[in-house]
Amino acid sequence: MSELKIVYAIDDNVYKLAAVSIASVLLNNKNHEIEIIILNSNLCSEAVNEFNKLKKIKDFTLSLVHIDEQEFKGLPNAWLTVTAWFRLKMAEACQDIDRVLYLDCDTICRRDLSYIWNQEFDNKSVIVTEEYMPHMLSKLNLQSKWYFNSGVMLCNLVKWREKNLTSQLINCAFENRNIIQYLDQDVCNIFFDKDKKKFKQDSVFLTYDKPHPKNPVIVHFTGLKPFKINCSNKYKKEWWKYAKLTSFYKEFKKSYNKEMPDFIKELIFSFKNSNGRIQLYFLGIKISFKKRV
Repeated sequence: MSELKIVYAIDDNVYKLAAVSIASVLLNNKNHEIEIIILNSNLCSEAVNEFNKLKKIKDFTLSLVHIDEQEFKGLPNAWLTVTAWFRLKMAEACQDIDRVLYLDCDTICRRDLSYIWNQEFDNKSVIVTEEYMPHMLSKLNLQSKWYFNSGVMLCNLVKWREKNLTSQLINCAFENRNIIQYLDQDVCNIFFDKDKKKFKQDSVFLTYDKPHPKNPVIVHFTGLKPFKINCSNKYKKEWWKYAKLTSFYKEFKKSYNKEMPDFIKELIFSFKNSNGRIQLYFLGIKISFKKRV
């Protein structure tokens, strides 16, 4: 029985979403010993209590690692919080651990993680998933000619520590803080440009991936989250299965149902003004015509 080391960076804003992700990991990996490592800064006691409740699905080790957010003072946060930067500290936070799987809170695990966990690094620091972001290739001057999503990363912490990558990553963040758009994700893309490897097929599915993998192990809900009615991710119904295993199912459902009236109205009749054209939607039919000047 192998032991899986799963890392999340969590604050009080996202712990309910993280609980769903952790529930999915536990339910689909009952043949493994699991340690869930939470990188945090003063996480509320309610969050910790809720994570411990998930042990009813499967027993696991919960490790809370405090990160000093002052180390990232001066870095942009945009729509996120400082917690987004905590993943840069994984090598220091996870002492004596050779590899970890980092997951964003808006992910679910659909089946046994062995397929992902056992992939070989081939002396690379990270194994990741390509995300179609052509405009970022030139903006970040990526020599590899491909951009990755940092929401799911298998990390070679042996190499991170041998090469002292933590301090280099943080320096890279400060050096590039004026050009980055997607915060820590851009920094990781710059830093690991020539030190990364792609996951095997069917490892990870991102909401806007084309073509779709047939049977992904992990689904990352990039864009709108599954408790938002306009979420377009094909696996959003599956997310609700795992939400039911948490204390927050009714809360998520209430938020979802609250959007239903406006969603129905938009389906029946709505219009948008886009790039000089009027787009009219009536009973699900789209009619587009040029706006008169």
